[in-house]
Amino acid sequence: MENSELKNETQKAEEKMKKEWSVQEIMGTLSKEQQMLLSYFMHISIQKGRVMGRMEMDGRSAEEIANAVKAPLDAVQKALDEDPFEVIAK
Repeated sequence: MENSELKNETQKAEEKMKKEWSVQEIMGTLSKEQQMLLSYFMHISIQKGRVMGRMEMDGRSAEEIANAVKAPLDAVQKALDEDPFEVIAK
């Protein structure tokens, strides 16, 4: 067996071993306190996204949005530059 064939077989075996976790499985591994903390961060993130979307529609600059949501300017600019459907679909 050639080196490249062996490498491909090894890669396939590793991919089979990887487990795809569902949200329920991941949440089930967390304590109640960890679940509450994660839920809080998810809620805040969603609300910040809503604020960013509204401000973007109003023609506000990335700097104004970053100040409003108390986030780093480069992170806000990156989010504004990305196609949200492309991020979610991947």
